Amino acid sequence: MKITKREIFSLISSLIVLVFGLVIFVDGIFKPFELYGQEKVFEVRKEESLWQIGQNLEKQNLVQHRIFFDTAVILKNGAKKLQAGTYQISPAMTPLEMAKKIISGDVAKEILT
Repeated sequence: MKITKREIFSLISSLIVLVFGLVIFVDGIFKPFELYGQEKVFEVRKEESLWQIGQNLEKQNLVQHRIFFDTAVILKNGAKKLQAGTYQISPAMTPLEMAKKIISGDVAKEILT
């Protein structure tokens, strides 16, 4: 079986796209959405799923895309450990930091408006 130049080019191109996509994805998990974001009150209700929490974070412009938060929670093995409560969340936090906060139940002690 002989490998053609076209097959080699396709393989290399696919690997480049895969690596580039992986770099962007990992960057999204470990990088905040904004550098100087202001904290917002974020409510997690008891019946909310991981998908719903991620979607709400995205709607409030706290994460660039919910998939980054969802992945951070899964990496922390926290999908079943998310705790309801009122949190102070900032877009200057990484999705991983947000996940840790909601998994640990680090709720806002005092809400300033």
